[in-house]
Amino acid sequence: MKTNEGRGRAYALAIGLTAIVFLLRLSLDILPGAKVIFLPYFFVIIGAAALGGLGPGLVATLLAMLAGGYFLLDSLSAAPDYSQLILFGLVGFLMSVVGESFHKAKRKLHKQSQDLDVIKERLESTESARTVALEAGRMGTWEWSMSTNSVSWSPTMGQIYELDEDSFPTSVEGYLSFVHPDDRERVQANLEKTVSAALPTFEGRYRIVLRNEEVRWIASRGHSIISEGVVSGLRGVCWDVTEDAKADISQARLATIVSSSDDGIVSKDLNGKILTWNGGAEQIFGYTAEETIGQSIQLLLPEDRLSEESEILAKLRAGKSIKNLETVRKRKDGRLIDVTVTISPIFDAEGRIVAVSKFVRDI
Repeated sequence: MKTNEGRGRAYALAIGLTAIVFLLRLSLDILPGAKVIFLPYFFVIIGAAALGGLGPGLVATLLAMLAGGYFLLDSLSAAPDYSQLILFGLVGFLMSVVGESFHKAKRKLHKQSQDLDVIKERLESTESARTVALEAGRMGTWEWSMSTNSVSWSPTMGQIYELDEDSFPTSVEGYLSFVHPDDRERVQANLEKTVSAALPTFEGRYRIVLRNEEVRWIASRGHSIISEGVVSGLRGVCWDVTEDAKADISQARLATIVSSSDDGIVSKDLNGKILTWNGGAEQIFGYTAEETIGQSIQLLLPEDRLSEESEILAKLRAGKSIKNLETVRKRKDGRLIDVTVTISPIFDAEGRIVAVSKFVRDI
């Protein structure tokens, strides 16, 4: 639409300026040197061609030739020299062609400028979205250039290390200074191995020590910048996994407690299928984990206690836990044993009961 409007203005300019020059030429015809007929029209052609391209330039040329022809016929010469008119037409045509090239180049530059603006907006939008994602995930990016031994950090790394941008370490040594002393050698060895073996990717999980001496767990993953088979730098992303690490540690401790407990610790789903089975349960009932996991909990119930499980499940669904229930269970060898059972529901993140845990003690 804008291109058509521009061309319309160029045609209007060609017609209007040609008419103005023609009228001025009439009024100045009595002045000395006024017989220079075509010179003013060249400026009209240049302006029209530069603004609108070939079409407006040719229109200006044709109108100028008509006006020039009028003055030639009106001259005192008995035999007007039309060679000026022909030469003017050729020059005007060439000027129009040059103007068209200029006009196309101008439009191309304008289009490229618009495309660059769009790309810039998209890059800014992408960068903004990336920053939001990194901030939401407590993540940051970094890059190590080996040629200058310089490390650059994204602003979001400051959230992890609790640093402002002016305090970011700018070298690998500065970066490693934040790594926990017990993990530093391992992290440095991982970096050296990645570089020396030209490994395409790397990852690690380690502790860092903040300036306030708080310890956090960090996960890092990235890739090598390889040129001609040689690593010239590393680029990666870090994120805070402190809560996950604490959960893993707690889980490992719990697993150690469960596996080493003399009490039988068993979990089952709501259909009565056994999910986990510890060493204490193996000692009490004589079954190994391989023999019980996936089997029905009724494997352990005497014939006269089969209804007990449905009654227990009903109480659990009502939000009640069962503590120190004295009952009877059956071993692998068929012998009946007296036990106490403490039963609790296991909830998912939405508060729904998804499984049941049991602590069994041989009394």
